[in-house]
Amino acid sequence: MLTLASPFVAAMAILAQWFLEIGRRKHDRALRLRDERSRAYAAFAGLTNWVTAHEEPNIRELAEAYSEIELLTDNDQLKEAAYLLLEAVGKARDTVQSTIHRGGENPSRRSWIVGRPCPLGAGM
Repeated sequence: MLTLASPFVAAMAILAQWFLEIGRRKHDRALRLRDERSRAYAAFAGLTNWVTAHEEPNIRELAEAYSEIELLTDNDQLKEAAYLLLEAVGKARDTVQSTIHRGGENPSRRSWIVGRPCPLGAGM
């Protein structure tokens, strides 16, 4: 009886270790995904926080950041919010350019960041 118990205990220990390893890998993958999402959101936010009329937007960077968000999340609300933000940045830039072309003051000289005055001063 003792000889049958030893292999059984060893097999159970190996099986338990295998399940623990699977759990650890899932946890590590979830942490990496969370970090990748945070970096993607930060990159996208950084590209969309400042809109100026006198500089061409880097469409490639905006598109890459937006695509990264699309790839990293399954949340449809988040994808829609990112798309709406991307659209709003384009509209804001178009509005600033239109205002300047009609002879109005360049609103970007007032240093607006997401609807708030820039604490660093005008003309950034």
